Amino acid sequence: MDLMSAKTIEDFILLIYKKSLAKNKKFSLRAFAKKLGVSHSHLINVLKGRKNFSDKLYSKICKKIDLTSDESLHFSRLHFAYKKREPSK
Repeated sequence: MDLMSAKTIEDFILLIYKKSLAKNKKFSLRAFAKKLGVSHSHLINVLKGRKNFSDKLYSKICKKIDLTSDESLHFSRLHFAYKKREPSK
């Protein structure tokens, strides 16, 4: 599960979750949302494209998840690309 292989911001978040799940098989998406400081429903809606991936959520993930400098740069690029492709909802 290489975070650098993610093509979209949604894929990146799912890979972070899957990485955590590999370490702890009982780690739920609900627990992941709590770790990020967002509601489970909000995270699901972001991942399904029903809600925008906000700057606020981007900041929360950056603060809560240990990323290497390369992963952090890739995440930043994905976030920038997301902002360019998504009209404000």
